[in-house]
Amino acid sequence: MIYLFYKNNADYVLKISYFVADMATPYITFTLLTVFTSVIIIKLKTNSHWRRTATGKTLNIIQKKNFISKKERKLVVMLTTVSVIFIICLMPNCALMTAIGVVRELKVDGPYYDLTMLIYDFTSILETINCSFTIIIYYTMSTNYREIIHAHFRYPSV
Repeated sequence: MIYLFYKNNADYVLKISYFVADMATPYITFTLLTVFTSVIIIKLKTNSHWRRTATGKTLNIIQKKNFISKKERKLVVMLTTVSVIFIICLMPNCALMTAIGVVRELKVDGPYYDLTMLIYDFTSILETINCSFTIIIYYTMSTNYREIIHAHFRYPSV
C-alpha cells in the first residue's frame, strides 16, 4: 500500500521527506540544544544562589552578582563548550542540506553533484571531530570521568 502511494506520488513524498529529514530536523535540534543548555545554566545559577542564601553566607556585591561554586562553574563551561562545538561542527552539514533543498543543481541529478559530495565529505570529517572532541573535553574537565576512564583502561600488572 505504501509502495503504491510512493510510486504514484514520488516527487511529493520526496519533497516532504527532504524537508523533514534534511531541513527541519537539524534546525529543530540546534534550537532545542540552545534552549535546553540555557535552561540548565540558568537553573544551576539559580540553585547556587538559593544554596548560598539558605546557608546564610554573606558576600560582597561583586561576589553576589557572579557567585557560583567552582564545581558548578566547571560544569557550565563544559556544557557550553560541548554544545558550541556540536553546533559549529554540524552546522556546515545543515547548511549543505538546506542548499541542496534550495538549489536544484546540487541534487543527485544536477551538474554540481560532485561539489555536493566534496562538501559532504568535509562535513563528515567535522562530525567525526565533534565526537572526538567531546570525549577529550569530558576527560580534561571532569575528574570523575577521568577516574572512570583510568579504571576501565588500566593495564593489568604483571
